Amino acid sequence: MKQQNPISSFIEQYIKLETLAGLLLIAVSALAITFANINGLSTIYKEIQQLYIGVVIGDLTVKKTLLHWVNDGLMTIFFFLISLEIKREVQGGELSTPDKAMMPIIGAIGGMAIPAIIYVIYNLNYPQNLSGWAIPTATDIAFALGILTLLGSRVPIALKIFLTTLAVVDDLIAIVILAVFYTNGINLFMLFLAVIITILMLLMSWNKIVSASISLFLGLILWIFLFKSGVHPTIAGVITALSIPKKSKNSAIPNPMEHIENRLHSWVTFAIIPIFAFVNAGVPLNVGFDEIKPLSIGIALSLFVGKQIGVFIPCYIAIRTNIAKLPDGINILQLYGVSALCGIGFTMSLFIGSIPFTDVDSMNAVRLGVLGGSIASAILGSFILYISSETKKQEI
Repeated sequence: MKQQNPISSFIEQYIKLETLAGLLLIAVSALAITFANINGLSTIYKEIQQLYIGVVIGDLTVKKTLLHWVNDGLMTIFFFLISLEIKREVQGGELSTPDKAMMPIIGAIGGMAIPAIIYVIYNLNYPQNLSGWAIPTATDIAFALGILTLLGSRVPIALKIFLTTLAVVDDLIAIVILAVFYTNGINLFMLFLAVIITILMLLMSWNKIVSASISLFLGLILWIFLFKSGVHPTIAGVITALSIPKKSKNSAIPNPMEHIENRLHSWVTFAIIPIFAFVNAGVPLNVGFDEIKPLSIGIALSLFVGKQIGVFIPCYIAIRTNIAKLPDGINILQLYGVSALCGIGFTMSLFIGSIPFTDVDSMNAVRLGVLGGSIASAILGSFILYISSETKKQEI
């Protein structure tokens, strides 16, 4: 009897957590949409989103709506976690060797480029929408794994690992896009202070001087400086993660990176992401077809069509030309099915969309486009994966 390839307990645990998160995300999103479309509840929902909360530290004041605190504050912790995950995968996981990394990298790059190109082409006559080109470039790993779980044993574990690894690379590209393209009115003095804090954190990392409290404090200071500088403050989470070393002089916590990641994962998965989904997913559905904006159609089209083409075609070419190898236990039809599931953009797409589009009407258009493209991708991907499992049964 042929044994399955060994899979680390960490990856198995990660997939289980993300799967549960995906199912929770679906439920919370449905609740948000319900709130946004029922008289009375919709008013409460809007008041929750626009509730102003301020923090005053001496002469420094940071005042934002609850929606912005979630998107700029809590999501910093989300970016901190995914940056730790990326760092782990590069140092010793699925991205540590070329043969493991090639397929996910190819799929992630294609899955970023093609949706962006389709979005720009569709919106060429609507220049006010072009700043949203990055909205359909990301995949929501929790949602996608949640869909795979609903398919049960029809989905091989190798397919889940491939999707997870691709999403990690996808998140890395999204972080780069965020840092490079989504900054406004740079305050050079505040940016200089942020650079000083960054250097200090990196020096601590190189000398293996790490403490959860010190890292948290410096990360908070960095977030404030970046917020005031015009660079999107969630980048503070990325920098903080990069400063956490894999090994420490503290014998009680020999691997602080893994320790922090394990302790933080459940909080992000079952608290931060559901909160983000609730305050961002509520979109009014009482619109006629002729009222749907080009912004919505461009996003939905790019997620649904662009993602599956962008992931599948480059991967297929790489396999045919022996640049990359199809993971064991996966067939071409299953690869296409998971490529379609990559069109579930949700969390990161909503987050990116909230940066260039701040007015209510535009953000509702973003939500409608992301929701439409993600649902269509989930349906198509599920159908293809179901058919692929039935085909395998017939072959056996």
